[in-house]
Amino acid sequence: MTSRGIGRTRLGKGSRTRAIWSVAFAIIVGVTLVQWPHWTAAESGAAYVPFGPTRFVDSRIGKGVAGPLNPLTPATFAVAGVSGLPTDVVAVTGNLTVVNQTAGGWVALTSSPLATPSTSTVNIPLGDTRANGVFAPLSSNGSLSITAQMQTQVVFDVTGYFSASVGATWTPLGPTRFLDTRIVGSGGAFRSQVPRSIHIAGVNGVSANAVGVTANLTAAGETTGGYLSVTRDPTATPSISTLNFPTGDIRANNLTTPLAADGTVSIVFVGAAAWATTEVVFDVTGYFLNDGAGARYFPIAPTRAADSRINSGLNGPISSREPVTLQISGRRTPVPADAQAITGNVAIISEQYPGHVSIVPSAVIAGTSTLNVPPNDIRANGFVVALNSGTIGLSFVAAGTTNFVVDVTGYFAGGSFAAPAVPAFSGMSLYRDSAWSKQATNTWCIGASTQMMLNLVTGASDHAAANQGTYMSYAYGHSRYVARAGAEGDGWANATTAYGAGFYSIVAYTSFDAAIKAAATRMRVTGKPVGLIVMEGHHAWVMAGFTSTGSDPAVSQAFTVTSLTIMASHYGSLSYDPAPGYVASLDYIRTKLTPYTDDYPTIWDGDFVVMQP
Repeated sequence: MTSRGIGRTRLGKGSRTRAIWSVAFAIIVGVTLVQWPHWTAAESGAAYVPFGPTRFVDSRIGKGVAGPLNPLTPATFAVAGVSGLPTDVVAVTGNLTVVNQTAGGWVALTSSPLATPSTSTVNIPLGDTRANGVFAPLSSNGSLSITAQMQTQVVFDVTGYFSASVGATWTPLGPTRFLDTRIVGSGGAFRSQVPRSIHIAGVNGVSANAVGVTANLTAAGETTGGYLSVTRDPTATPSISTLNFPTGDIRANNLTTPLAADGTVSIVFVGAAAWATTEVVFDVTGYFLNDGAGARYFPIAPTRAADSRINSGLNGPISSREPVTLQISGRRTPVPADAQAITGNVAIISEQYPGHVSIVPSAVIAGTSTLNVPPNDIRANGFVVALNSGTIGLSFVAAGTTNFVVDVTGYFAGGSFAAPAVPAFSGMSLYRDSAWSKQATNTWCIGASTQMMLNLVTGASDHAAANQGTYMSYAYGHSRYVARAGAEGDGWANATTAYGAGFYSIVAYTSFDAAIKAAATRMRVTGKPVGLIVMEGHHAWVMAGFTSTGSDPAVSQAFTVTSLTIMASHYGSLSYDPAPGYVASLDYIRTKLTPYTDDYPTIWDGDFVVMQP
């Protein structure tokens, strides 16, 4: 991301407003484009060549840069013609890591040496190690420069390069989730120094001949701090890192990586102890192929596309679970109307709760994330995303509101494909253990299910019986019919709406398949759980996820649901209530989501009833 004067102003004592704005601007990341080494690249774009990953700079050992960077003193290092790179390189993909800083501040990667650059690449507090994946144009002599606000050590790894002549072109994809170790059957959490190869080429819409991918890597649930490394071949002791993180943080990093000859990438976790583990998520956003059918890359001077704090591009603050559309081409950026994707950076600012940001082609609650952030942190990450008629979609999933700042650092254009490739959608899950609540009495299933849905929507972990009773009482008092025990489904919808989950309504469908398909569609579009009224209308379950085959339910109805993730509030007391987070087959669900037949006539009798957002 880019902004004039980021991170350079020393704050005085007089202005709280200036301090807030300076902190906000200090996180914005980006790469400055000063000049092109070859004008042909600017005119016709550049093609990607897989390379490395190879370490070009490690100031801790004097490689590339001799010793720690001193404040506002740029250090320049050669790239083109070094470590096997050809001399006609015009830009590189890579990873910049900041470590051992003497104070919090920013570090900027630029084409030419600048003591006071107008952009920053990594912003970091004291005592942390942070990295950011970049698309970096080189100077006219094939070099890059790094400037830091404070004294710090820096590491820079190259993962590919762009040439004005030969190379691979890029095709957008998804984004598509290739790995989520939190899901049963995925192989489980990574153990320290045990590499795992993930097959990419020929899977989920990626060409079998792909030579590299753009992607997003996320670590979560780590038992110790450490780092993840993405390489072509499996290694327990990698020479480079891709994503650094402490214990207890969910952290992501954008990357571009070459594929191995067999179409795989290898991921390894290196923890602070041999017993350490971490969950890993890997989402692919596009692939490179050695033909002319894809798009070529055009780096641009970083351009502010949106700043919701000042209602520029987006009107802020942005509410959780309310996706927004951002116009990119033909507006305030130099991205042309025929561009097929953009590279850039997104920052999230002023969030009060932990959550995540997704950037996808359309304004939907996505099944993938771009940036994860804890409460009251200011954090950024790079992204590569296909355009949808010149627009992209952004969403914030947590609670409350936040602000977005979006900068564009380049675009892909010239591909012969007519539209972004949309891969098959495999499902989504909102389930977490801490959201499940057991109903406090035999008749409070709607109260407990309301509590679980609020936990999922707001990020809370409330299990108080008194709150269940409050929700139950409200549902009973706001039901169409006076239930002999508990409450009716419309009372459940009214309670869920009234207590902060957003608008819900009870909907009856004439067939089981129609009800399940509608439930999956509403979950996909809104990113919220769905209520299932089961056992002929006598019990309430929460649908917290689903798996499917075929199209994305947010785009097309050409999909088939294959399982549901269930949260049943009376587990342990009712024989048919499965364990929390149970993944139920459709055959199993058919025996539970049965036609509504209550003790007296209702308008829903004979139908399959769901409570949906």
